[in-house]
Amino acid sequence: MAALSTSVTSVSDNEAIVLDLERLMHIACFNSRVPIALLILHQTSVYRIVCQVGWALEQSLESLAEPLFHAVQAGSPGHPKVVQESSDGVLLPNNKLTTFLPPLQFWAGIPVQAADGQQKGALIVLDTVPHRLLPQQIDALQLLAQTLSPYLPIDAPVTTEAQTSIPPLLPSESGVQEISVSLTPPPVTKPLEAEILRLQEENCRLQLVQNLSLALQACESLDEVYAALPNLLGSFCSGMSGQILLINCQQGQIAQTIYWGKSPYPTPPSCAIPDCSAIHTQQPHECKQALWVQSNYETYCTSATLAQDPAGQCCFCSPIATLNGQTFGVLSLWHPVSGERISETDQRSIVAIAQHIAFTLERLEQIENLRHKTIRDPLTGLFNRLYLKEILPQLLHRAERNHQPISVVMIDIDHFKRFNDQHGHQAGDQVLRDFSVFLKGFVRATDLACRYGGEEFILILPNVCQSKARQIADRIRHGLQYVTLKFAGRELGSITLSAGIASFPQNGVSDEELIAAADAALYQAKTHGRNRVRIAAYQENMPDTQSA
Repeated sequence: MAALSTSVTSVSDNEAIVLDLERLMHIACFNSRVPIALLILHQTSVYRIVCQVGWALEQSLESLAEPLFHAVQAGSPGHPKVVQESSDGVLLPNNKLTTFLPPLQFWAGIPVQAADGQQKGALIVLDTVPHRLLPQQIDALQLLAQTLSPYLPIDAPVTTEAQTSIPPLLPSESGVQEISVSLTPPPVTKPLEAEILRLQEENCRLQLVQNLSLALQACESLDEVYAALPNLLGSFCSGMSGQILLINCQQGQIAQTIYWGKSPYPTPPSCAIPDCSAIHTQQPHECKQALWVQSNYETYCTSATLAQDPAGQCCFCSPIATLNGQTFGVLSLWHPVSGERISETDQRSIVAIAQHIAFTLERLEQIENLRHKTIRDPLTGLFNRLYLKEILPQLLHRAERNHQPISVVMIDIDHFKRFNDQHGHQAGDQVLRDFSVFLKGFVRATDLACRYGGEEFILILPNVCQSKARQIADRIRHGLQYVTLKFAGRELGSITLSAGIASFPQNGVSDEELIAAADAALYQAKTHGRNRVRIAAYQENMPDTQSA
């Protein structure tokens, strides 16, 4: 195709050419996953950037046009090939890239030849972080360079009045923009159309992955994640079935099973962790069978592929693991009807989804750990006083609404200070830990056991009246007499406790009133000889309620 060397009179034609160049530069950006792409033109010892798209930097890139052009030319003698350099190596001679534009940490380029076979241009992509192009990205850049070739002139530059909003273009002495392109754009080739279609499909998948990530970020608990995943993955992986096995590494068991689609294979929660390559190597892999569970609950996972056994069902497994190596489980997907192999594009999407799931589980785990530290006593593991002040008003409100009683039992270990002085504080801490374990054996799932402070503990017993609360306190007191405490291999003897009981609504309607009443009853138990249980005095003018 012949290129013209006269002034352009048709502005609309050249505007279309500029838009074509910008479109190709945007494809280069998207394909290489970089923020900046530009086309450098060399004519008569002049090096100019004729098209640039992407981020606008504070400094112009024109100063790098010549060194970048020569670096591409030197890196690909003979047959044009992609040259790429990152911040972990030599970027450019004399460090011009970092000297003139310190934010840039990566560049890659490929020569663009004109119709006469001479290198007249260079396609460049830039990034502000260290980067490396994948083989398929390099192939796409080579295809784009071939597509750009007919745009380059053979002889003199062409002057046009067409303007572009993407900086920078160097102004000529007359004040108009100069761009050296042929007047008639070449037709888009079929390989480029296929590449554009592939990039559009990949962009759509990336958008779906992003939407899935946003949906997972909105989850505030594991239950919300477990409820959302089947719908999210079912809509994302249309036509595929799958399952997620979440494991408990400490217990060596599968803790949760989530599955969706046709012909799911549920796994019982008590199943042991299978010998799966995706879990143990933390790398995705294909297998003939996923982590299915047989009738005897034995699991297996092989590395046989569909090609080796066409009758088998090919499954792709990706570990749900964080960057620091923490494994939460495995994500498996397969085609339930055809049993065909999962495509490489789908495999990349599945790996990305598994990573987003891992990040979400890690975030919620960290939140739960922080919450545990906030509401739990670090020595005994019981709820602390802060959590008691938060939860007791809520329980009282629920009891008032449902016309049910609540009892508060305040417990104090007798002569604990003397015990500390005699055996030491480490032995005293061990006694508090052992007593907390002992106390947990007397509470229901709906009850709350709290360490109130020092050697004082509080039991919150929803839907338990005073008489039943006293029976519970007496059982605890009698049982403690038969517990022999030990520390550092020596016996410490036994301990006793005193307890005071207050109930809603007889002894108060607020958390402060109930705790004060239980504390007063505890004081009565201690002043009357300890090792006993006392009930708070009945307060008049309190609304009556139904006993449990």
